[in-house]
Amino acid sequence: MPAALPLVTAVIPTFNYGHYVCAAVDSALAQTYPRVEVVVVDDGSTDDTAARLARYGDRIRYIHQPNQGLSAARNTGIRAASGEFVALLDSDDEWHPERLAAQVPVMLARPELGLVAAGCEAGPEPHWKAVDPARPGPAREVTARELLVRTWFGSCGVLMRRAAFDEVGYFDTTLRSAEDRDMWLRVAARYPILVLDAPLWWYRAHSGSMSTAAQRMEDNELRVLRRALDALRAPFWLRRKVLAYTLKSAAYRYATAGQKGKALGRLLRSVALWPLPFRSSETNTPGERLKMLALFAVRAARGRLALTAP
Repeated sequence: MPAALPLVTAVIPTFNYGHYVCAAVDSALAQTYPRVEVVVVDDGSTDDTAARLARYGDRIRYIHQPNQGLSAARNTGIRAASGEFVALLDSDDEWHPERLAAQVPVMLARPELGLVAAGCEAGPEPHWKAVDPARPGPAREVTARELLVRTWFGSCGVLMRRAAFDEVGYFDTTLRSAEDRDMWLRVAARYPILVLDAPLWWYRAHSGSMSTAAQRMEDNELRVLRRALDALRAPFWLRRKVLAYTLKSAAYRYATAGQKGKALGRLLRSVALWPLPFRSSETNTPGERLKMLALFAVRAARGRLALTAP
């Protein structure tokens, strides 16, 4: 790594997550990478967020704005960034201490990359495994077509060039979810993207997570993907596959939310659009749709579910 290390700006948007945000800030300040500025954008919180963050003093840059949504808060932080690279962190998640130390050298070694992402771990609490920043794990490039089918990484594992935002634009403030996938697709259309197979951030699953809003997620994902499919002039077969995968994901979210009728309807439409199995690289659970259909059939046989589409 060169002697003159580039500055990395950690952008942490938050809204009424005073009980979580300090853990996120602490994980950014605890990075072994030595040149990090932390920008926290308070998107109009009405809880004790401001009071909790006041104790950091000049160790962070605190920006308060009227509530405008996640995309607008991220954009505010990115525009305020002084760093050559921007690293995103949601205020209810945390980073591995070696996260930036592992990613920055990759970006410096490959100046053509638009972003480097990393894997995550989930659970009640983070249990970090030892990571060698010089050898964080295997890596692979992910294309725009692959990103159309599935999401390969989360925003809290992304390190992106500040200049790339000027090239592709900022987060779409009209999207209430899936705004990160929209961004990665725009980046992938212009730059190579690399994903490190290393758990460098922790996802906190809880009832307030945005990913639990099934209908909103589905509507916004479909909007993002249709726009990207048109921009990439995707062939007919890819459009069907992408829609089928999206409906499969929506089915899982509806089932998790207890909306079994909607879940079954999305699942049946997914199979009708793409009856072939998804590749092993496209799903974490081979035969997932068949397993879900079998579960629905068992529940229907027991009288727990009316097999009617929404």
